[in-house]
Amino acid sequence: MSEPRASESRQDFLSRLAPLQLLEIFDLLSDTLFWIKNAEGHFIHANECAQRVLISSNVPETDRASTDYDLFPQHIAEQFVQDDQRVMRGEVVEDRLEMTVLHGGELGWMSTSKYPLRDHHGQVIGSYGISRQVGQSAVARRALEVLAPSIDYVRNHYKEALEVGDLAKNANLSISALERRFRKHLGKSPKQFISGVRLETARHRLLRSTEAIATIAYDCGFVDPGYFSRQYQKHFGESPSQTRRRVGALQKAE
Repeated sequence: MSEPRASESRQDFLSRLAPLQLLEIFDLLSDTLFWIKNAEGHFIHANECAQRVLISSNVPETDRASTDYDLFPQHIAEQFVQDDQRVMRGEVVEDRLEMTVLHGGELGWMSTSKYPLRDHHGQVIGSYGISRQVGQSAVARRALEVLAPSIDYVRNHYKEALEVGDLAKNANLSISALERRFRKHLGKSPKQFISGVRLETARHRLLRSTEAIATIAYDCGFVDPGYFSRQYQKHFGESPSQTRRRVGALQKAE
């Protein structure tokens, strides 16, 4: 009879696991998108939820893995690529509220986090990310419960002078209760959520139109264009004018 195996360290145990088996675990997350990209932005792996929600059956099969430009309109793909470039520099994007196009063509809001993927030498060789749809699917609505009315209210009234009290009243909650639920389910305060919706909507318009930046700022609920520019820079890592110039340069190159 063989001797019992001596207790092994956590690191030794994890090192014996097959990487592909670990990836299969993410298929169990029915309401969470998970993906891996290489340094060139090609999707190397996507769990079943990501394939079901994001990847269109209209994408032709080739030997080359799809990129965001294959899957989304340019103005949507551009915002994803911009974040990927930051991650490739070693930065982290956490709980970013972003607008995307879901399977079927409708717009949706996702809460997304992206991280650098490193090799054994610590070099960044790609990126990986997770994303959850905010308040759209039946699963998300059951999880968020009373937040769904507040999320919908922000979507419909983000252009107005919204106060947290307005959201709380609409959801029949106290302000403190609403704050707790937002932080529990979204990891951010109601004010941060409102700001995120406004900023993401503004970037969406910057990428797909030639409207004046000040006009976009006002239309998205920012009364002070200067404040809008500072918040935009803080949130996206570049100014609104830099976004506009970058998109213009790409269009001229095509």
